[in-house]
Amino acid sequence: PHISPYLPISPRRLEGLTAGAASAASVVMRCRCGTGVSRVRASLWTQGGVEAGEASDGTVDAETAEARCAVRVLRPTLWAAGAAYLYRLRLEALDADGAPIDSYEQRLGLRTVEASDDGLLLNGEPVAMRGFGRHEDFPLVGRAEVGAVLVRDHACLRWVGANSYRTAHYPYSELDLDLADEHGGLV
Repeated sequence: PHISPYLPISPRRLEGLTAGAASAASVVMRCRCGTGVSRVRASLWTQGGVEAGEASDGTVDAETAEARCAVRVLRPTLWAAGAAYLYRLRLEALDADGAPIDSYEQRLGLRTVEASDDGLLLNGEPVAMRGFGRHEDFPLVGRAEVGAVLVRDHACLRWVGANSYRTAHYPYSELDLDLADEHGGLV
């Protein structure tokens, strides 16, 4: 691949992130680039397919083969526990003439998370975590990933009113974490 975002792909920094009609936030990220890539263009799209902000190009550093990009998001809709909103981030690798040679897309929720003396803050507000310790295995298949089982597990979490779960022992699959993101679950 010509472009490889640092995984898990997440903004390196969210600046000025507040919800509301008059607000704006900058999503800043870095990615590693292959040979032939001169610039990387970042853009952010709403769930309805409308461009959500002002895109910028990042120039590839010749020594590190990395590019830094930013997207200024106007009137951001913030991801919240139980009320997920996911944008679609698109990174395009461009050659010296500005022609696209590769692209990468990932869904992305805009949020800030911090621990304070008041507890866990999500987007600057305290959030109560209601959930379980969850293991990644299933009686019939062990640790094998079965998409239908993961969908059922997340549906059961919503059904009992949980908004979070604690992982156990091993890294969870991208599908599992994507489902949590999609349904507003804290992991």
